Amino acid sequence: MPAKKEVCNADEVKAAVQKVADGIISEFLNNSTRDFAIIGIHQQGVPLAKRLISIIKEKTGYSPELALLDISMYRDDIGVRQDLPQINETRIPFDMNDKAVILVDDVLSSGRTIRAALDAVTDYGRPGLIRLAVLVNRGNHEFPVGADYTGISLQVPNERKVAVEFVESDGQDRVCTIDWKKDQAGRIINMGKFNWTKKDLLSIYDLSAAEISFILDTAGEFKKVSQRNVKKVPALRGKTVVNFFVEPSTRTRMSFELAEQRLSADIINISASSSSLKKGETLLDTIRNIEALQADLIVMRHSAAGSHKMLADKISCGILNAGDGAHSHPTQALLDMFTIREKKGSIKGLKVAIVGDILHSRVARSDAWGLLKLGAEVRFAGPSTLVPREFEAMGVKVYHNLKEAVEGVDVVNLLRIQHERQQAGFFPSTGEYAKFFGLNRETEKYLKPDTLIMHPGPINRGIELDSSLADGPRSVILEQVTNGLAVRMAVLFLVAGCVKK
Repeated sequence: MPAKKEVCNADEVKAAVQKVADGIISEFLNNSTRDFAIIGIHQQGVPLAKRLISIIKEKTGYSPELALLDISMYRDDIGVRQDLPQINETRIPFDMNDKAVILVDDVLSSGRTIRAALDAVTDYGRPGLIRLAVLVNRGNHEFPVGADYTGISLQVPNERKVAVEFVESDGQDRVCTIDWKKDQAGRIINMGKFNWTKKDLLSIYDLSAAEISFILDTAGEFKKVSQRNVKKVPALRGKTVVNFFVEPSTRTRMSFELAEQRLSADIINISASSSSLKKGETLLDTIRNIEALQADLIVMRHSAAGSHKMLADKISCGILNAGDGAHSHPTQALLDMFTIREKKGSIKGLKVAIVGDILHSRVARSDAWGLLKLGAEVRFAGPSTLVPREFEAMGVKVYHNLKEAVEGVDVVNLLRIQHERQQAGFFPSTGEYAKFFGLNRETEKYLKPDTLIMHPGPINRGIELDSSLADGPRSVILEQVTNGLAVRMAVLFLVAGCVKK
């Protein structure tokens, strides 16, 4: 753990809060009552804002309105911060336009938080007056920002961070300094916390359990963004993302593009039919030309397994795998795991059956690697021609009988049956497949009452899954789509932070 050094005790914190409150009273309330509101910036600006309102009300009888502001996605230092963004509630219970507001934060350090707060505030209106109140002003600001009300002024070396603790959140009032630690790329290392270090997302196989969990945790925070009135944040503002889909895609491409828009990235879409691949250019040359245009991230789908890995080793911009042949589809697996964890609380110890064309499925492979790493039991089920016993080497259980495969499972994930497989002779007909491996009202009786039904889409209704079940209470298929947006926002955010230019 980093070394903490206390520089202000509880009495000094109390006096500093009082000093800030007195400054606000002097400007706004001593001569004539003026309508104003106080906006607490998460995290520690919120308890400070509440204290200031309490003191102002006690001394003057006037109670300013309280607003809460989350600025985590408005920060512009994505490349030097590796901590998990914690999305909190933004609550503005008044009309911001022409309002006098006081932004409240615990520490004025680099000035980046305040810059981000100003950006966030203007998404909700145009205040008539903005003031800044901080408990601690440490000086040495990167941005030309000054506080209107300051409780304590400190001179602290740049290698040390100022941390304010409040009784409400930490059990005590004090101000401490903490050592900053940085890696070779200059990114801040959070002592005792996980740090994401990959510039590419290529395969679930390449990720550790800790890395998978970190992505899921980050996605949980990004899901909160999509639940707010203002759903767009500038986390990737100034970054260029190229969506290069050499294989057809609707859901994945649309989800990635919306995630990029929500993060304020500049977006370029390229399809194989409109690219120089049609003219005989190699894939590597195409990607190097994209890189030469200073793209930061490339989201690619390609029919050749391993194509993303080949490119990632040769270029500096980040590569995100949106599917490569029958090999890998990491964001689909991540959104599946996110949905399962959200519904079940934990993945460890769960039994998950994946039913369908396992042989040709990148989703099945990716899901299996991720679920196994997080402690689940994974079962593959389908005709023997599509689920050979060789898959047991992965650590999964193989079944060729649907009843045996789904009995006692917590989740059943049905894969799309591709009609071209029937032409290749992997099974006699879709009707026969539906009879033996389709999930319908009759075969539903094999499931537990709380078994989840999943499907990556698109669904062949009446073949792998009956409509009554696809639209029924067990189904989380549309929630998978919703969660896919949060997962892709998370991976774009994390990978962009590790791209060196």
